[in-house]
Amino acid sequence: MRKKHRTRKLIWKVTKWVLLAHLIIFGLSFLWVLSYKYVNPNNTSLMIYRKYYQGVKNKPVVFVPLNKIKVPLRRVLIKLEDPSFKSHYGVDFDALAMAYKINKRYGRNIAGGSTITQQIARTLFLVPNKNYLRKYMELIIALEMELVLSKDRILELYFNYVEFGKGVYGIGQASKHYFKRDISKLDVEQLTQLIIILPSPVKYSPKDIPRKRFFRKRLNILYHDPNLNRYVGGEEEEQEQAQ
Repeated sequence: MRKKHRTRKLIWKVTKWVLLAHLIIFGLSFLWVLSYKYVNPNNTSLMIYRKYYQGVKNKPVVFVPLNKIKVPLRRVLIKLEDPSFKSHYGVDFDALAMAYKINKRYGRNIAGGSTITQQIARTLFLVPNKNYLRKYMELIIALEMELVLSKDRILELYFNYVEFGKGVYGIGQASKHYFKRDISKLDVEQLTQLIIILPSPVKYSPKDIPRKRFFRKRLNILYHDPNLNRYVGGEEEEQEQAQ
């Protein structure tokens, strides 16, 4: 009986410490996320990781307010990266389940199932090392982001801090890096090429799109969407008011 009592006491003590650690971590991460409602950072955890761990020379972020990013381009991003972005609360469990089935079928990580919110959560706050702890924190931070930030602010952070190449972060800097022009000088088709390469931006660039089957498949998704193909094909480019 005494041994059983000591075991229960130990379990309760460990449980309390685990709960306390979670409260501290969640509290700090929540405050950190909340600060991004008002602050546009100069660096993110991914930038710091690339610079000090991998020796990458990061280019400065060229911040572009969301109202300067064309609405068709936002639709392209959502279509390719997270079709349920407007309706979910940070995590798409159906997408995660589908990704799990695909990865299990092929025996390797092919699909991620991450939402736009999850992607920007790990870009801003975490490092790219794949493990269960990082995935857990990614889910928690994504939920916190959806709680305190608007969908527009999450999109704005994504466009400005997601990785577009080696040392290239944000669509403003990516426009200069790949096309040598300001984002305002590019058409939707050129900007769409930047969205196409997002699954593997360090390894590939827009010039690789014609020869990579996966990228061509992503482009075909847009061509077969009647709401997007007139923009992507370059036949018509509308100026729309921000929604």
